[in-house]
Amino acid sequence: MGAIRCFTKEEDDKLARGWPYLIAAVDDGTKSKRAAAAAKKAWGVCDPIHFTEWSRPVLERYLRAAIDTLFVEEPKNFDGPAPAPDEAIDGLRRMFREGYDTYRFKEAEFAYGIEAIAGTDRTLTALAEEIEGFKSKNDDGFNYDCRATLAQTTAFMMLRASPKVVKDARAKMERGLAKGGPKKYEDYFDALDYALHGAKVLAPRKRAWWSMDNWQILGVGPSLDFAADDPKWVREWVPRDPKGQLSVRVASIAGPAALEGLENRKWPARMLPSVLRDFGMLQDPQIVPFMLAYVGKSSVKDAPIQWFRAHAVFAKPILAKMKSDAAKLVLKQL
Repeated sequence: MGAIRCFTKEEDDKLARGWPYLIAAVDDGTKSKRAAAAAKKAWGVCDPIHFTEWSRPVLERYLRAAIDTLFVEEPKNFDGPAPAPDEAIDGLRRMFREGYDTYRFKEAEFAYGIEAIAGTDRTLTALAEEIEGFKSKNDDGFNYDCRATLAQTTAFMMLRASPKVVKDARAKMERGLAKGGPKKYEDYFDALDYALHGAKVLAPRKRAWWSMDNWQILGVGPSLDFAADDPKWVREWVPRDPKGQLSVRVASIAGPAALEGLENRKWPARMLPSVLRDFGMLQDPQIVPFMLAYVGKSSVKDAPIQWFRAHAVFAKPILAKMKSDAAKLVLKQL
């Protein structure tokens, strides 16, 4: 099976660097009061509402609150100054050592947010150093879950850090894994193992179901997102859940076969704008019926028709072969 190509080299590079598991901070000029309100909203939700792209002013306020509280208590406000890179790295180290645990996605957002401020090399190095120097305390609560989430993020940071830093970080993390620790940290070491070794450690496991989208994991379980080292194995698992959420990363690992029936998969409305954004990068005929399925849906506004306009040369011959009224209508608009 061949790999899936994107429409541009920039989009190919995004997938190669671990998209969508990072934060891309957008300088959109959001004003202070509005940014503080948006950061407070992101703080208070039980399910993620930001997927990869964040307004930089919102992200800075969100990270400030997280650094000050480590998610243990409610921040006094969301008007604090943006954290400097050194302060951000220090906050990440404290989160690893002291984080009591909250929702998994918030801990991942924290790590990727620090990366957006301090850079991938510094962030990965800090996490690798903490992993190598692992220590637990008798009163560390659910810190093992927090550390497991932070360990997961290293799998994707290693895809975009500089080669020297990756080599050094991997060596440190391997030593940390080999050293082991208390039994209650079993999930943390498990996460570290598959972040380092992917399908090599995942495939031998007996499981009835594998997540295909790391955003939906509320526990510390693994996902096919980590298994880029074995596309054949990933490809075998994707059709076993024909309506489940699928990340564009899993599709890019498994190849075009993973896109079969994509329009029949289900995502919550809050995710759909990012899902269309991500799959819209893929230059594959199966993306056309997928986009067509969302034309006129209020949850994605005019994103599908904008995609058709931007990729008209690609889409028109495919639409012309389709028999549905929706295809004919879009083709007419193009």
